[in-house]
Amino acid sequence: MVRVLIAEDHPMFRDALQATLTLTGEFEVVAAVGTGEDAVTGAVGRTPDVVVMDLEMPGGGGVAATAEILRQLPATRILVLTSYDEDRLVYAALRAGAHGYVLKSATSEEIVRAVQTVAHGDGLFAGSVVERISRHLATGGRASVPPRSPS
Repeated sequence: MVRVLIAEDHPMFRDALQATLTLTGEFEVVAAVGTGEDAVTGAVGRTPDVVVMDLEMPGGGGVAATAEILRQLPATRILVLTSYDEDRLVYAALRAGAHGYVLKSATSEEIVRAVQTVAHGDGLFAGSVVERISRHLATGGRASVPPRSPS
């Protein structure tokens, strides 16, 4: 059974995610917390296999929490689950060591699959995030938005 910590500041979404993961029978949610600080404390105390991490949370936020969890628990896998696909957050999460990046607009089946994928050692990134990373790499980091066609 995969041990999961959920770090999400919206209680209803956190509870729904916990129920969804638990109902699969594949996951044991070892903690569900609402701040970046609690994510670090919970992860260090409970050593989950996967942390499902929101980015915009009080108490340090998800990027800082991701970096600190991986510093202390390098074998833990981090799946970012957020509403934001802005360049600055995508790149910050990747620099912090996130193993996956999925948007909250994904279906519950897609989120479960993402947690499974990350738990098994693979990375998983939403299509819009992959396009953004590819464009960044192709341009050597010089452009974050696609060039406009001449009118």
